[in-house]
Amino acid sequence: MKATVTVELQRYNCYYSNGELNYCRYETIRSRSKSRLWSGGGSSNRVAVHYYCATNAREVSWRARIDVDLEGRWDDSTKWIDGKSDLWCSTY
Repeated sequence: MKATVTVELQRYNCYYSNGELNYCRYETIRSRSKSRLWSGGGSSNRVAVHYYCATNAREVSWRARIDVDLEGRWDDSTKWIDGKSDLWCSTY
């Protein structure tokens, strides 16, 4: 069975207004898709997305959001979310 797989690398970011916390949310920093992947293992059946850290001045929460669309099959818009990782890797 063939599929299109999309992986989004997301960071948790908070926004402030006048020095007070306004809101926080996960934002997609990088995204990558690969079409016509076959089920099973092998390096040709993987989708990797990466980001080079701008600085390690503060700890940031990161996660991956993954969508798998099987060719010729109906699926809903649910995306699998990987557990978060707190890393000393900032985007600014």
